[in-house]
Order: sequence, then structure tokens, then C-alpha cells
Amino acid sequence: KKYALFAVDPDIMSLLYSPLIIIILLSGTSGQDSVSQHPSELSIREEETVILNCSYTAKYTGETLFWYIQYPGKSPKYILKRYDKAQGEILSEFSNRFSANLDKDKKTVPLSIARARFSDSAIYLCALSSTLIQGRTQPVQ
Repeated sequence: KKYALFAVDPDIMSLLYSPLIIIILLSGTSGQDSVSQHPSELSIREEETVILNCSYTAKYTGETLFWYIQYPGKSPKYILKRYDKAQGEILSEFSNRFSANLDKDKKTVPLSIARARFSDSAIYLCALSSTLIQGRTQPVQ
């Protein structure tokens, strides 16, 4: 079976009845930090494993990457966050089939969805938060 993942746009709602899966991924920048998601559309079959790629650039170290899911007509919903490899947290309802590993060398955090279901139809969003970590430059007295 094939099924559809679709955007919120009303003109695209008819894709719900299409045999294709379409995932719309967004990119964004904030200052010198940015995320880039690819592919912008993806077609798969039920029960397949899906990999959604997210690459990032961060001005400062201490980066934390987040994945969100947005169902039609709803606000984005938190899935997970990663701050080092597989370290972070994941919402319990996603923990059985969703996973991500942060690779700080390659600056990627791909989201893996095992055994894809029709209910996974949504927009997936990757987000970045980075923190300036400074050492003390003056001796403590």
C-alpha cells in the first residue's frame, strides 16, 4: 500500500487520496545558524523505514537539534531533541519507531521513522538551538 503525506495548503488536501507520500520540509536561518532539510518531497510504502535528512550550521558550539511533526491544521508538535549523538530526549509516543543521532562532525541529525504508517502523514520540521560557551578568562580570586 502507498499513502499520502501532505501539506496544510487546502489545494494539496486532495493528495490525501493520492497513492503518493509527500513530505514538505522547511529550511530556515537565524543569524549565522541555519538548518537545511532534504528531500523536500518523499514517496514511500507503508512499513518502509524513512530517513529525513537535516543538515545544519551553527556559529557557536553547544548545539541542540530538535525534530517536530505538524499535522494538517495543527501546531507543530515536539518529537525529540539531540545534543550529542543519541543523547537527548524523545516524547514517549514516538519512542518505538522514531530515532535520530546527532553527528557534530558532519553536522547532521537525520530522523529515522521505522515501519512507516499512514498516520505519519505530516510536515516534519528540524530546528537548531546553539549556545555560546565561554571559558573564564580571569583568574578566580
